This record gives sequence, structure tokens and C-alpha cells, in this order.
Amino acid sequence: MRILVITLSLLFLFQENVLAQVSTDNVFVLPIRRVKAGQDIDDFKAKRDAYVALLEAESGTLTDREFQPFFEFTNSGLPVDSVFVGLTSFADFQTFQTIGTATSGQVANDFFATFDFISFQVLQPLDSTEQLDLADFANLGTGQVWEVAVRDIAQYPNFDQADYEQKRDAYLAVLAAQDNFVREVQWRSLSDSNVVVGMTVYKDAQSYSAVNADTTFINAYLATGFLQNYPINVYGAIHNPLKGTLDPACQDIGEAAFPEDVTEYNGFLYTSNYFNGAISRKNLSTGELSTFVPAASDSFSSAWGLRVDVANNRLLSIANRFYDFNPANARAGKVNAYDLATGNLLNTWDLPIGCVGNSIDIDSDGNYFVGDIGPDTRIIKIDPNTDAVTTWADDSQWTDGSFGTGGMVWNQEDGFYVAHAGVLWFVPQNADGTAATAVEVNLTGTTAVDGSGAVLADGMTWAGSNTIFYAENDVFTPGWRGIVHRVELSDSITGSNANYIENINDCSGVYFSDFNGQDYLYVNESQFGVPFGVNFVPSSNPFCVKTFAVNDISTSVLDLNTGSVELNIFPNPTRKKFKIRSKADVAFEKVELYAVDGRLVKTFVLNSKYETLSVKNLENGVYLLHAYLKNGQQGHSKLIIEN
Repeated sequence: MRILVITLSLLFLFQENVLAQVSTDNVFVLPIRRVKAGQDIDDFKAKRDAYVALLEAESGTLTDREFQPFFEFTNSGLPVDSVFVGLTSFADFQTFQTIGTATSGQVANDFFATFDFISFQVLQPLDSTEQLDLADFANLGTGQVWEVAVRDIAQYPNFDQADYEQKRDAYLAVLAAQDNFVREVQWRSLSDSNVVVGMTVYKDAQSYSAVNADTTFINAYLATGFLQNYPINVYGAIHNPLKGTLDPACQDIGEAAFPEDVTEYNGFLYTSNYFNGAISRKNLSTGELSTFVPAASDSFSSAWGLRVDVANNRLLSIANRFYDFNPANARAGKVNAYDLATGNLLNTWDLPIGCVGNSIDIDSDGNYFVGDIGPDTRIIKIDPNTDAVTTWADDSQWTDGSFGTGGMVWNQEDGFYVAHAGVLWFVPQNADGTAATAVEVNLTGTTAVDGSGAVLADGMTWAGSNTIFYAENDVFTPGWRGIVHRVELSDSITGSNANYIENINDCSGVYFSDFNGQDYLYVNESQFGVPFGVNFVPSSNPFCVKTFAVNDISTSVLDLNTGSVELNIFPNPTRKKFKIRSKADVAFEKVELYAVDGRLVKTFVLNSKYETLSVKNLENGVYLLHAYLKNGQQGHSKLIIEN
């Protein structure tokens, strides 16, 4: 596209005494920035915040919002975690110009040296009568997400303005009819008359997924022909607002909550209650706390492990009968699946006789796996498509004669890490989905609270490409204080173990995720020993989830740091299968599918140039496909599934 070259002194500008109010004269500046290679992200953010503070100090600056994408549409090969977007409203165009001069200087120079523009547009709503308050449009603290699509109409062959408008309006009418749609604004650019911008607000990221998974909507927008005839050709992504942080000390999760496990998804924090089986949900943006699942009314009154099935929009929870800590008295529990939108119970799977589920996770094929705390040492597999419940790994996988598993986590590729008998084990998954023999992981540096070198793991979470965090939990040891450990793997069965967070009270659950562009570790703090008369610490909040910022783990699923290659995918949209070939004519190593929130939902391990891949078990919607080739190149594409 033709990009208007704008000098620094003209980027933002104003005249004194202009009224700062919403009017049809307002202009909105949309800078889409890519951080320069080698630039420290934290340094970029600090310089950005300093510059934005200058803007906001000017009386003609109305509102500023900052965003970062978590899903990109344009297949540009841009690492998503290197892109940042601003949206600033000014009283009028003259104000915009004047503020640019007023804020030029060293602070601006330092900031502009950290990035390159992907696009820079000065905008007004296409509807010349529309009055838009950016504070309401990009509303902080609501959990809403914001979609932007930038198009250069000069790039479309034989462009027909009337046809474009007819198809655009038909598409927008279909979009506006969706329950999860909040608002749409179409813009005209004052920077380049050939550039048009669309912005859509959805209730939240889960709502965006629901819209794009709806078969009726997919068929309707395909019928309009807008996205097919006028695809996004400059930049398009779904964004989270970056302003807004978590309470670093403690997330209140309710009185006497006794959290056993914790998980976070889409800006909501879920905690399970050991003593009554309830599950609480907290909106991390608004702070609103609610009961997602009420207390149990049957004998399954103890809620343990939690995980989110992203592909099917389900929250999975282990429900156990009260456990008296005597393995000989173990009674079978069950796994419940709840609708993430409503909290309604969707399905239940009974666990085998004597199986007390302690932990749960999901493999790349969407199967559920439950670790049994005892008396048996086993992992149970649940196929949610057939409802088959089978023993995946049992005592024959281990040779030590001990019982029960502790924490367990899928390594996102080919096996599970499981705590058992004071050791961390790796249980590989064979190509046919069966379990191979468990292998002891050789860890250096383990220091348990009892002074031993044992891995005493309860909750366990995967972080990045080779990092595991686990919570050490033994509330019946007098004077005990918990530890969160960090395991760094050098290969699948070798690594180091270090104390990462100390002096946590009963840290039975731990979960690694991100919120507003920052990685966090969520850790249960509940004085679980209180009902048993041990380890009460009056100065500590007895029922909360603590949040710890994690700044040194690379988790970008879209980081294309090697050569990008174009992919041929057919059909797209697809129903149950699709064919994939790279134009580089090189064999694939693996292909990954990600949901729109950046979560990995399926991995295909490959060894050929041309493959037919099955997606029959995935929900309808938009996915990002990321392919790895044998020669080190990578490629990615959007894949639409519509059954």
C-alpha cells in the first residue's frame, strides 16, 4: 500500500482552549507498531508509557487506549508479541497537529526509535454524523476484545466502489445480528484516501470464538462475499486492552473458599472448593466474583483438578467424595464438564473403582487424562467423543511399588509429566495414542520443605517450551510453609529444579497463563490445615489466589523467527479434513492448530510433503494453523472449520 510519510513533528498535534468533548470534529489516530528486532519489550513499553503520558497531559487529547493482538488475520508472518496498537482521540484535526509539535522532543524521539510503523492512520468515522467516545468504544474493565481490519482498496484488482459497499454492508448486517456483538465502526482515513478501517467490539474473546464457530453465521458471511472478495490486505487482528493490571497480592475468591485447584481462561479465574465442591469464577478485569458451579448436593462434595477444554468451550473439574487421606478407603470420583458460557453441566464421566482423581489435563487430540492419587498408580483416559473411560497407564508403568500420582501435566506434544513416589516421571505417548513405559526425570537442585530431594508435587502447570511449575503441598507437617518449584527441562528426561516462590500457605493449585499481555503464575493460598487444627497463620489471607508476574518465559505461539513459507490448504473452509502442502516442496515436521485466544488445541506430527489432516473433533470456528518444515522454515494460515 502507499504509506503516507509523516514527520515526527506532525504525528500528534493542538491549539489552546479547544474544548475537549465528543463531537463530529474528533479525529482518532491509529498507530500500529512493530517493535524493532533486538529491542527489549519492557524498554519499549516504558518509553511508550512515557510518551503516552505526554499526550494525555495535553488538554486536547481526549482518550488513549493501548492494545496488543492475540490473534492475527493477515498472515503477515509478524510475531504477535512484537506488535502493539494505539488508539488516541483528539478534539479535531488541528488539535492533533498542534499536540504533535507540543510533544516532540527527546521522550518522543526515544520512543519512536524503538519500533517501525506497520500502519499509521488518522481517522474519522465514515458516518460523518457519528459521535464516538473512545472511552465507551474501547471500554476498559469489561473483558471486551477489539477487532481491527485495515484495507487498502487500491490493492484490489478492478475495484468497484458500489460492489464493495454493498457486500460490506451485507456482511456488517450479519455481524450485528450476533448475540456476542457489541459495536462496529467503519472509518475513513485522512492519511490516505485509499485506506479504510473497520473496528468491531465483542463481549469477550470467548464471545468472538462463539460468533466465528456459529455455522449460521459462517454460511451467512460466506453468502455476502465480502471477506472473500475484499480480504484484509494490510493488517487485521483481535486485541486485548493493555491498561489494567492484576492485584499482585491476592485475588479474593470468596469467604472460606478452600481452593484446591486454579485455572485461568479468557480473563476469568476459576477455583475449585475442596470442602463443598463449588467452583468460583472471578472476572480479572472487573473484579466481579460469582459462583460458577454451586456447592454439591450429593456425595461428590469435593472439587479438585480444573482444566479448560478450549476447543469445546468446557471447564473440566474432578469431583470426588470426601477423602479421609487413607488410600485403603478410596472411593471413585468423576469428571464433570461445564459449559463455559453458562456454567451448565454438559457431561459426566465416572472414574474406575477406587480412582480418586487428583489432576486433569488434555492431550493434543482432545482426550482427557486424570491422575489417580491412590491407592493405584494410574492415569485414566477419557475420550469425550465416545465417552469411553479406560486405564491409559497403570502400575506396570512404574517399578517402585509405591502408590498414587500427584500433579500431572501434558507437555503440549508427546507425553505427560507426573509426580509419583517423590520423583518426576515422563510418560511418553506412542504414535497410536497408547502409553509407553514411564521414565524417571533426572533433576538437579530439588529441595523439598522437608529438606529432602523429593519432588512432592500437587498442582502442576506447563509454561513455555520447556518449563514446568509445581506446587508443593503437605499441610499436615507442623509449621509447614509451601513452595512453588520451577523445573527447566534440557530434554524430556533431564533438567533442573529450583525453589521459585516460598512461604505460601497450602499451595495445592498453580496455573501459568497471561492477562493483558503479561505472563502470570496463579497460586492458591488457602490455610487448608485450619479445619484439622494445624498450620494456621493469622496474618495471612486464608482464602485467595496470589498472582506472580513471570517475565522471562517466551510463550508466543506465532513467533516466526525463521524463513516464512507459503502454504496451500484445501478446502478452506473445511468440514472434517483438509489437505496441506508447502510451496517450498519440503516435508513437514509438524503442524499446530491454535484457537483464536492463542491456545494450542491440536498437534499433527508429520513426515511428508503432502498431508491430509483430520479436524473432525474440533468445534466450528476460526483457527490459526502453524506449520514447521524439515528445513527449518515455518508458515501459517487461517483455517476455518464449519461442520
